[in-house]
Amino acid sequence: MEFCCKNIIEQCESFISFLRTTNKGCFLVRNLNINIETCSINTHNLLSRKPKDTDPETHLKVNEYYFARLGWSVRNGVFCYGVSDSFDSLDHPYYGLPYLLFPVGNFEAVYAPGIYDFTVAFSMRGNISEDQFIRELNYTSTNIEKAMTVVLERFRSAEIIVRCEQYFLLNLKYREELIKMIWSDNHEK
Repeated sequence: MEFCCKNIIEQCESFISFLRTTNKGCFLVRNLNINIETCSINTHNLLSRKPKDTDPETHLKVNEYYFARLGWSVRNGVFCYGVSDSFDSLDHPYYGLPYLLFPVGNFEAVYAPGIYDFTVAFSMRGNISEDQFIRELNYTSTNIEKAMTVVLERFRSAEIIVRCEQYFLLNLKYREELIKMIWSDNHEK
């Protein structure tokens, strides 16, 4: 386990530096229907993601709209949400098992303020047209560290989408150990 945490600290230096600017214990969490005992490194292809619950045509429209504004297809990123140290309800995920997420190398992250799940929000848009809904999402990276800690639904923050080529997933049972490594006295906010 110690080896895995050290690899995360070394290979995810950019993200760890970002985490150190947030509240102690603030992490990104990704839910998956797999069982990871310690940690796993995953490769992500931004070009080939197929939507799980969103209509493919809507998925494409969102990607085209935000590619023109942000330079990448946001709906093809890695989906996660923020949690802080004070949230202990992670045992009730919406989908799969929750794991701490650590992007390897350079990364970007965006969120749509007030949206904890795109598919749910889209299905509840009422009389708002699809095009208007897409425009009003306002995906942004501004204040993402704050967005990670604002609870919108149960324990979840806004849906955060990360652009990276690889990422680690770490079992939640190692959360406290990683908190000590990231926010040691030398790095406390």
